[in-house]
Amino acid sequence: MSRYFSNVTLFDGRTVRTKQGVHVSGGTIQWIGAHARAPRLARAASEVEGDGKTLSPGLIDCHVHLVFDGEADFEGESKGLTPARAAIKAARNGERHLRAGVTTVRDLGGLDGVVCDVGLAIDEGLTPGPRVLAAGRALTITGGHGHNLGLAREVDSPGAVRTAVREEIKAGARAIKVIATGGVLTPGIDATFTAFTPEELTAAVDEAHKWGRGVAAHAIGAQGILNAVIAGVDSVEHCCQTTPEIAREMKARGTFRSPTICAIRKPTSSGSRSPNGWSSSASARISAVSRSPTRANMTAGSAPATARNTIPQAASAKVRRRRICSCRLTHSSPTARSGSADPRRQSLKVRS
Repeated sequence: MSRYFSNVTLFDGRTVRTKQGVHVSGGTIQWIGAHARAPRLARAASEVEGDGKTLSPGLIDCHVHLVFDGEADFEGESKGLTPARAAIKAARNGERHLRAGVTTVRDLGGLDGVVCDVGLAIDEGLTPGPRVLAAGRALTITGGHGHNLGLAREVDSPGAVRTAVREEIKAGARAIKVIATGGVLTPGIDATFTAFTPEELTAAVDEAHKWGRGVAAHAIGAQGILNAVIAGVDSVEHCCQTTPEIAREMKARGTFRSPTICAIRKPTSSGSRSPNGWSSSASARISAVSRSPTRANMTAGSAPATARNTIPQAASAKVRRRRICSCRLTHSSPTARSGSADPRRQSLKVRS
């Protein structure tokens, strides 16, 4: 189908231009320019009136769990999941992302290989949704964070970690997730507990990179963050207790930070204690602690994670060849989304 977005305010991720036209055909952008100078082919396409609206590229979410709805009782929700139910929820949540203008997501842990299969179904056109870079099951230590949530498998020792990486990739994983510290949703393990050993993290990164997959590390405590960075992970999720020294190390190594702000906001705004024992007051303290690392990362110059800098180089070329036009019309101010990472800084050695 050929469409022409006419007389629209265009935000391309860096600049805002008014009275623009965008011609889309066959899933790719064919022409962009001043509406008054639109070529005949564009004007002959099906018109989408853009007056008073803003057109932006598709948005990117680098940390999602499509089989979950994000409620406070994460563990309770996980106990009700079956593969069939998880697949339905993942497909539904994927479509919700797409309708909100999110056209690429990185799923960092779900039930078995369900999200890998849903991502493939989306690629094949069986169900609507964003491009999905799924990690399959996350890797955690025995008794580690996430083992009770249906999104992680327990592995110990460098050899077992390598095997687990291979098995997740065999099941369709396009990224690998390691849980390098404790968290707030698993009883019996403190959020800042250092989980995998440096040798185990190094084995995971080495094996994943051999297969062209990037590695995301869940890490809250400072030592776990540092271990993950030194091991060579491509992004650190949450990254709450970053110090200026760690931030500088991240910048030097090209490690990206994925702060997952909404993971803090949801329990904070729930106004009650979740069944996991994570009270709103406790989450508020974690939120306060997280502000300082954000400033440290910004001061040091380490970049936030985006899908552009977290897609493997081999896959990145493939994505460009089959680029989908991912446009969104909104009535909101375009400047609200102008904080994307500078493309000049988005150069990882291996990107997931």
